[in-house]
Amino acid sequence: MKPETPRILLVDDEPEVCRVMARILEKEGFATEVAHDGKTALQKVRTDCPEVLITDVNMPDMDGWEVLRQAKALNPDLPVVIVTGSAGISQAVAAMRASANDYLANHSKIMS
Repeated sequence: MKPETPRILLVDDEPEVCRVMARILEKEGFATEVAHDGKTALQKVRTDCPEVLITDVNMPDMDGWEVLRQAKALNPDLPVVIVTGSAGISQAVAAMRASANDYLANHSKIMS
């Protein structure tokens, strides 16, 4: 029996960023789903049960911090990675305190 492909939910309001990240992750053998806002992401956490959630911080309506908080309330064991183009040590510390599993800075560099 073939093991199920791990599913990663990508959350970013910039479709091109999601497209590039999905392509990279799929080449590594992961299945990806995309949400362009926090509300959609949380619905996918409820219904699709991804193995990992990767979210941008700066998004309209609901930022990545709120996505992290609500996703962990829905599934405390869900690994969440915060990505941002505006890095800072205080933001990295805040991510770890908010129960993020990792923090990646300057994700916009993958676009170049």
